[in-house]
Amino acid sequence: LGSVHRAFLALLREQAWPRDPVAVLEAMIDAGTRDPAELAEAARRAIVPDLLRRRNTAMQPLLLDPALERALVQAWTGHGDLEAEATLHVRERIEAYASRVPRERAAVVCTAPLRPLLADLLARSGLRVEVFAYAELPPELALEPAEVVRLQEEYRHKI
Repeated sequence: LGSVHRAFLALLREQAWPRDPVAVLEAMIDAGTRDPAELAEAARRAIVPDLLRRRNTAMQPLLLDPALERALVQAWTGHGDLEAEATLHVRERIEAYASRVPRERAAVVCTAPLRPLLADLLARSGLRVEVFAYAELPPELALEPAEVVRLQEEYRHKI
């Protein structure tokens, strides 16, 4: 019960509150884990598509290059060697993006393994930009990508 409570707190922090708590609890049970972070991610897969459908507006997401995503996941999970300057570069690019795109259309879209890590980094940095996994996006959602952030050349040789 404590893990479920922490998972719901994580959902609240990311403003992904469920309209159907029974469906969310079913998704958490199906996840087969007690880890609050994994429970929250399972719940997001049940919640977020419906939340995005209700917005009824096209998104202009910032996307991350696949090589950059792999490098960030490896570095942030302790399995890679990416310098702090690369993380700072990503944060600065997201901050610049968030300042020029209207908030209701702004979001970062990335792979599922990177989503919770990046959302946590942005929250700790004070940036209020939503982060979605590709799997959370409903197929009918219109996307007009605003930018793709790539791994800087000086860090490419390290991955």
